[in-house]
Amino acid sequence: MNKKLLTSMLAVALLAPFASHAQSRSSAADINPHGLEYSDVTMEIPDYDEPFQRDGRRVPTAQILSVKPGINEGQVRDLLGAPLSTGNGERGAEWNYNLKLDVADEDFIVCQYKVVFEADGATVRETSWRRYQCRLAMAALAPQTTPATPERIDLSGDFLFDFDKDLLSVEGMQVLDGIAARLVGNNSKADIVGHTDRLGSAAYNQRLSEQRAQAVAAYLVDRGIAVDRITTSGRGLAEQVKQCEGERSTPELRACLKPNRRVAITITPID
Repeated sequence: MNKKLLTSMLAVALLAPFASHAQSRSSAADINPHGLEYSDVTMEIPDYDEPFQRDGRRVPTAQILSVKPGINEGQVRDLLGAPLSTGNGERGAEWNYNLKLDVADEDFIVCQYKVVFEADGATVRETSWRRYQCRLAMAALAPQTTPATPERIDLSGDFLFDFDKDLLSVEGMQVLDGIAARLVGNNSKADIVGHTDRLGSAAYNQRLSEQRAQAVAAYLVDRGIAVDRITTSGRGLAEQVKQCEGERSTPELRACLKPNRRVAITITPID
């Protein structure tokens, strides 16, 4: 190879890195023409110890569930304690709480809970959780109860009333006293239905069955049961539970048809 050519090639190879560096310096000058100095960006991880975490108040589940529309401010304080903060929202005065709710594996979450009061500020209008997970956690903590089944009591019409009458007998009143005591002691409603036998016209029996149901209801109201917890109706002769031969009203036929003359009281617990 020509010696002069070899020397030229070596010179180009040796100068190439310096040319590249000069190119790089030129590009940096274009980006930062004033040569400002920058410090390296660093990120410090905060200390997530217990004091740093958002804390909440632990309140028994039953007390949280007892905060319902209609209770007053004093009752809310008794159940949840003083609010973390208060304010006025679109729907009324608001009390805000941070509550601890237990979840699986002995862990807990802190949930924001809001109690909203009516416009007059006297009673609770509604409550709400900020996060859907909190509502689910609360539902999991709530005691699971099986729906109570209605109880039906069939009372003989001949025992409650004189034959073909809608006035209660002394014995009938004594039985109804016991039923009234049960209703006073729990949150239930009573549906009272009167029935007759098939003797007489359908219109007459319909009227008699309604009057007997109303007579029982009136007696229970006199014993302290709220009228809005009682409903009445009459079925007349429509629901015969025993069939007997004969058409003429004889003592034997009336005795046979006795099970049809009744008043049915269905007691249903109110949620």
